[in-house]
Amino acid sequence: MINLDVEKTTKIKANGNLIRYLILIFWALFWLFNVLDKFVGGAHYLFVGKDRFAQIQRYFDSIGLGNPMVTNFTLTFTAALEAFALVCFLGALYHLIRKNLESNRVWFFLGISTTLTVYIFFSIGDQIFGDHSELLEHALFWFIALLSWIIFNRNNQF
Repeated sequence: MINLDVEKTTKIKANGNLIRYLILIFWALFWLFNVLDKFVGGAHYLFVGKDRFAQIQRYFDSIGLGNPMVTNFTLTFTAALEAFALVCFLGALYHLIRKNLESNRVWFFLGISTTLTVYIFFSIGDQIFGDHSELLEHALFWFIALLSWIIFNRNNQF
């Protein structure tokens, strides 16, 4: 009877870690490509980026803030937040590999908190600029981030 419980516990932990790895890899790749998208505009071999400068410039022009410095600051600030989220998820992945679960949770919490904050700011901007398709996209990513947090912390209980 004891052997079955130990075997079951080991299997649950292994499945839980697999889910954590998948969540961390998803968010790390997600933010990596988002950061790259800020620097690589237009179409290139194996990568098609969006011209974020032109998009943000149009947004600010629509509310009378057409100064390119505003757009540059916004893109730089956004890229910094996204890079910070990327570093947090990579840190969480590193600590999961090293089996340091407490540090893993701290790094993941920082990454998810940054992700939620980024999408709150994006959603506010989408409302101000009237871009409802972007608002839907950003709201969905906000909920996916929240769901990731819940699954990451409670996957051994499912």
